[in-house]
This record gives sequence, structure tokens and C-alpha cells, in this order.
Amino acid sequence: IRVKWNKKDFVLETDLNSPVFSLKEQLRSHTGVLPEKQKLLLKGKVLKNEMSLAEAGVADNTLLMMMGTPTELVEPEAQIKFKEDLTQQELAALYKEKEGIALPAGLVNLGNTCYMNSTIQVMRRVHEYSDALKQYPLQNLNDREEKFTHELGNLFKSLESSGTSLTPFVFVNMLREIFPMFNETDERGIYKQQDAEECWGVIMENVKHRLFSQQGESLVENLFNIELRNTMECQETQEPLDMSLESAIKLYCIIDNQGNPVNHLMEGIKAGLEGNIEKHSESLGRNAIYKKTQQISKLPGYLCIQMVRFIWKQASSAAGTKAVKAKILRSVTFPKILDVYELCTPELQRELDVGRDMEKQIRERELEESKEKPKDYRRLDAEFGTGLETGAYQLVGVVTHKGRTGDSGHYVGWTHVRDDDWVKYDDDVVSQVSTDEILNLKGGGDW
Repeated sequence: IRVKWNKKDFVLETDLNSPVFSLKEQLRSHTGVLPEKQKLLLKGKVLKNEMSLAEAGVADNTLLMMMGTPTELVEPEAQIKFKEDLTQQELAALYKEKEGIALPAGLVNLGNTCYMNSTIQVMRRVHEYSDALKQYPLQNLNDREEKFTHELGNLFKSLESSGTSLTPFVFVNMLREIFPMFNETDERGIYKQQDAEECWGVIMENVKHRLFSQQGESLVENLFNIELRNTMECQETQEPLDMSLESAIKLYCIIDNQGNPVNHLMEGIKAGLEGNIEKHSESLGRNAIYKKTQQISKLPGYLCIQMVRFIWKQASSAAGTKAVKAKILRSVTFPKILDVYELCTPELQRELDVGRDMEKQIRERELEESKEKPKDYRRLDAEFGTGLETGAYQLVGVVTHKGRTGDSGHYVGWTHVRDDDWVKYDDDVVSQVSTDEILNLKGGGDW
């Protein structure tokens, strides 16, 4: 679409099924004119915000005229304000003055889209992932999944360059169109709350088949893939152990552990790596109970862990209750640094021992040579694929849910910046928080 404004011409790529207001959001980043201050005209007729571009008569290569004046910021008179009284813009300016970097932009909630907003913000914390997406080219306009991946990269770029919160009309519309589960509404026509983990999963699955490293490998698998060695032991016979390999992009922290309370993240992960299953036994000629045990045989660059808080409660005719997606509210603590060495196969442990021994020697040498605190070699500024491999991971992102049921409540994203500084993404409200506040979330049971 071509847009003429003053003496400038813009050529923009957009979805003709998206609303007019989403095009105005795009134009804001080019012109500085707020969407509500813009007028878009097609052959002298003003386009209405709620109409789709196609309904308004816009087609490929259509020329639109835009009217509007960039917003001028007036410097307010100096006055004393408490931090809790500051506006979002003032908090962002204070953060930049203190830290030397801008407070990141938030995302406007477009009808229970907090699940998506928080997911997107935490995904951005994986710099190798977001940088690759920002460079993803669109080659086939008729490929919806390719357009979706490209639009995700555009959203990352817009968040990076914007000084104010964004309204992600285009991306939300594409998410709901391609994945109908996110397009569900209630009897009043209001969009339903959705699951952030499901949103994370469909985005990762879509990008996995389209984003590749220079070596031709899937970037998602390169960054997130976990290799697990499965051992199946029949509980009814002495038949040989059944060994196999399995790939995953996340581990599970089981909270509802069959009556055994889980208080810490590691306890839940261990529970998720073992259990009994029923499968066919060749020696018995029937189904039998097998104990399944998993060990990590290959570690990823970024380790994703899902705390399994939502479970289905069956309907009860006696109690007169319907089936519902219930939430487990138990507090589960997690550390700033998670060491998964004990979850690994003996072969992988021997590989990790090299880095662990080297790290120990470096720390002992530094303590002897200096009274200062030794450096942390599990630092966050190391390039991906470099540094010491020890099996230890440092926390960089969290998505939490506040509420009592899975079909309601509110999602918030949290990402690490540096040292003990974190950023909280509550839709379009972005604020600075400390590491202590993150650890006090205790798994997001009901913070």
C-alpha cells in the first residue's frame, strides 16, 4: 500500500483483512502522528477505524492520502513527584536516566491477549532467536505460516524501536486466523482467556520449520532442543531394558505429584522425568506396566521448563459440577541458578565434569590472588555456544499467571536485564523490578 503524507511517500506491507487502525499504528512509527490524530483518505473518502482495509476498498498498490500533525511533546514544569505517582512515560525516562538504557515497550491488550503479550516479551529475551526473526524475509505472500513468522519478526523490530507501547493488531489477527483456538469467544462475543504455554508452543512449532542457522539447522532446535534417553523397565517380567532417544523443547515440573508435595522446581522436574505407563509386552503377549525413566543426554543453550499448574477436573453428577480447567495454587520455589547435572546421563556428566573442574580451579585461583568476589563464569553476556559447559542455567525469563482458574486470570512476563535488574511486562505497563521479586513469585501460584 502506498501512503502520501505531506511531501513524503511510504510503501507499506500490510494485511488487507486487518483493520484500518492497524495501518495507522504502522504509520505512527514512520510519521510520529498518533493514530487517533490521523485521517486516511481514499479518493476523498475518510476510512473508518473499525473497517478492514479490504472493506474500505483498499487493494494492492492503492494510494492513500494521510492527514495529521506529529505530536509535539511539551516539557512540564518541574515538580516533586513520588515514584508511585509517575506515569508510564515518566518511569521509562527515570529508568533510562538511571540505567543508561531505555525501558522496553509494552503491548496493548486486545481482548484477553495477556497470554500472548507475556509470551512474546519473554521470547524476545532469547537474543539469538529474536535477532534471526527480525531478519526473516517474506518470499511467498500466499504462505500464511511464512507471513506469520515474518510478522513476528516485524513485531520484534517494532518493540525494539518504539518508545511507547504498541498495539499488535496485525499479529493478533494472524494468530487468531491461523490458530483458531485463540479465536474463541464467549456468549457475549468477548475473546476468551487462553493458555500462554499453548501460545508458546504453536509459535515455536511454526518458527521451527522456517528459521534456520547458517549451517542449515533449525534454529529453534539448535537453541532449545533437549535430547532425552528413555529407559523402559517392565514391572512384571525380567525382560531386557528398552532404551530409546527422544527430543523435546522443554522439561515439565509436575506439581500435582500423586499426593507427594512438590516444594521446589527440581523436585517437580524429577517427578516429570519418571513414571509408570502401560504398553504391550512381547514376552507376555499383553499390556503390562513399565517404569519409564528419562535422563538428559544433550543439553540446549536455553532450557525451558513448564510448571504444570493447570489440570482438568472431571464433572461430578453427585456434586453437580461441570468439568473445569483447574489451577494448582501450591507455591513452588525456583533458584536464580539451576544446576541440572544430576539429571544427565553418565556420559554427559563426564563431559560436564571438564567445565565444572575448570570453573572450580578458576574460582580457587581468583580467591587466592584477590580479595574481591570471584567472577561468575555462567554470565549472561557470553555468546551462545561459548563459555564453560557445567550443566548450570541462569534464570532469564518467567511467564506467570495470576488467578484461580485456567479460563480466567491474568498473565505477566518477566525478563532479566543485567545484574539484579529485571523488567516486568504487564501488557502495556512496563516497570523495573529486582531479582528478589522474581524469586518471591514462587512459580506464579497466585502471586
